[in-house]
Amino acid sequence: MGSGGNIYSVDCDLGGGNITGSVNLEGTENNAGVFVELTDLDDYYAYTDTTGVYFIGNIPEGLYIVEYSKTGYETYTSFDGLVVEGETTEMAEVTLISYGDVPQNLQASQATGLTVDLTWDDPVSGTAPGYFVYRRQYTTDPYPDEPLGIVFAENTYSDETALPRVEYYYVVTAMTTGGYQSPYSNEAVGWISSGFIIDEISVFIGTTPVIDGTLEIEEWSDAFCFDASDFWGTYDSTPQPIGSVMGYFKMNPDQSELYVAFENFNDVLLEDHDEVALYIDDNGDGVYPEAGDNSEGNYWAVHYAAGNELRFRPIYNTGGVGDVIYLQNPQVAISDDTGYVVYEFMVPMGEETWMLNPGEENSSSIGIFVLDDNTPDPHGFDSWWPFDNIDIFDPAGYGAIIFDAVPQPPPPPANVMLEELPGNILHLTWDMPDITDFDYFSIYFAFNDEPFEGIDTTVGTSYSYNYEFYPQTSYSFYVTTVNQSGMESEPSEIVEFFTTDINPEEIPLITALRGNYPNPFNPSTTICFSTSESDANTELVIYNTKGQIVRTLVNDNLPAGEHAMTWDGKNNSLQDCASSIYFLVMKSGDFRAAYKLLLMK
Repeated sequence: MGSGGNIYSVDCDLGGGNITGSVNLEGTENNAGVFVELTDLDDYYAYTDTTGVYFIGNIPEGLYIVEYSKTGYETYTSFDGLVVEGETTEMAEVTLISYGDVPQNLQASQATGLTVDLTWDDPVSGTAPGYFVYRRQYTTDPYPDEPLGIVFAENTYSDETALPRVEYYYVVTAMTTGGYQSPYSNEAVGWISSGFIIDEISVFIGTTPVIDGTLEIEEWSDAFCFDASDFWGTYDSTPQPIGSVMGYFKMNPDQSELYVAFENFNDVLLEDHDEVALYIDDNGDGVYPEAGDNSEGNYWAVHYAAGNELRFRPIYNTGGVGDVIYLQNPQVAISDDTGYVVYEFMVPMGEETWMLNPGEENSSSIGIFVLDDNTPDPHGFDSWWPFDNIDIFDPAGYGAIIFDAVPQPPPPPANVMLEELPGNILHLTWDMPDITDFDYFSIYFAFNDEPFEGIDTTVGTSYSYNYEFYPQTSYSFYVTTVNQSGMESEPSEIVEFFTTDINPEEIPLITALRGNYPNPFNPSTTICFSTSESDANTELVIYNTKGQIVRTLVNDNLPAGEHAMTWDGKNNSLQDCASSIYFLVMKSGDFRAAYKLLLMK
């Protein structure tokens, strides 16, 4: 529509008829996720809700085949899909039969490292020949048809494709005879550590590097190092692996030269227009200057076969740009001699408009990308920093860069917690400290009154220790933070675990509700209980403070033994529950017990 045109409202009646009905899934009260499809037509389908109801609308009049399918269940086909113009056909209720028993007690790691590690128990009927692992990011989406992974002869899986600061939902199915799969296991929530993500660069005073396109460890060991990988695929929707692009910054003592280096492990072939771009808001006020003020803009370190270039381009608050300045006799070297592309260059600092001139408190703001020009537009952005910056021309989304920074001892982890998990596991958790040059955490352990010794390191904020039971024994831990300069924090608070005279593994099996961990929790908690009889029906039900049923977790005959069940903080309709006190009630034979749970968001 041009200027002065009319706006029209179009009311479109697509016509046709509708089909509705319901589906029951054998062995579960949650009937969501059944795929209902008219196989004679393209794109006429629906998924059932938690009650099993579905609706497909605006279907051309006719007789259709209706197919009902879900992973772990026998597909059912109906030939009675009669559609009448303007009417809704109520289909007969369908029951889908499951193919086998589901895997038990799926657990997903949460911030233990750079992978999400899954573990689960065999189905009640025994060991399966293999398992399928499925993942989704949003609870509103169905699980995909294709599994994330397949494992054989083991009950573990590591998701190496998980992105930082993203929660994932996982289920596992068991292989059954005939090449089929069982229904989904319980759902587990997991995520990776994100302690390596920073939004501030500290530029240390360092030695003058040799600008030759080869990164020597010794010459850059005094630089600030950070992960600049585009692990979210923010700009080009192509996520790159964590650690695949590393950046280095340092400066000379008189603050006239900023030394920059990048390693792009994704790019193994140096080509024209491979580049590093630094967009710098010199005074750090969150905006570029008015048109005509050439004091702020971006630098490019660019490779061409005819010669490498270092350029400066003014940027204005209008989104416009000024004339590009080609720096004379630039210190820039770009090479793939090491098997991947390495950039080394120097950005001049000073009063000239094309020089970097930090603002108050010797700081600026900066946005960065590293370009792999091996494809036509859009180019491959292998680095994008900060990872969540949306607009490279808007300094409001940049990170901070602090010049003449001095490495400081890192703060220790806070809120260190220790809890015992089933199977003689001591599980440590702690909060990520406020630190921009984080490297790793060190875990220290002491047995009774013996001295503490370092036993492991991790980049995550949790750690599991398998302990050997000794009666009346103390197991103590503390955690420290280590920064990139090798400086170690003071110890965190010491946490201890004491054993009694009796090994819990040797206690005669009884029916008991052992509690949950963590508590308080968000978003999920694991409930531990045991049953002494295999033929007694066991119920685990979550109630709210009004005495209303929120979620039925178990209602089945379980084998005698120790059990663990995860509650994901959702009700029977798979909707998120509010922060509140809830009550877990367990019934098994003549046994009755209740336990208080606190969901805190």
